[in-house]
Amino acid sequence: MEELHQLIDLLCQWFSEVSKEPGFDFGVCAGIVLGFALMAIPGFYAFAHRWWGQVSAPYRPQTITQTFTTTDTPAQVVSRSLRAIFVGFLAIVCVICVLAELAFPGIIETVFQNVVP
Repeated sequence: MEELHQLIDLLCQWFSEVSKEPGFDFGVCAGIVLGFALMAIPGFYAFAHRWWGQVSAPYRPQTITQTFTTTDTPAQVVSRSLRAIFVGFLAIVCVICVLAELAFPGIIETVFQNVVP
């Protein structure tokens, strides 16, 4: 990154020295700026075209195909889904308990002392 800063400083110094010389033509600078502007127009069009395609994608008809097959019965699939939901719920409860203990030290112990005689 330091090399990039050195290159930019070198170019700025060169430009300031060249612009001080008599006979410096600002038309060259205007040509460079115009060139960048003319190159920016197709670039912006390509960006906007791709962006609009992504924006309008939800409103276009889509085809959905399913390539996943399983040998499990529907009951096994439901059973695994319920287990996954239960484990996810337990994970959320654990995270909440840890956050509560970090925010209010000793609160879990107090809750257990009040709940369990």
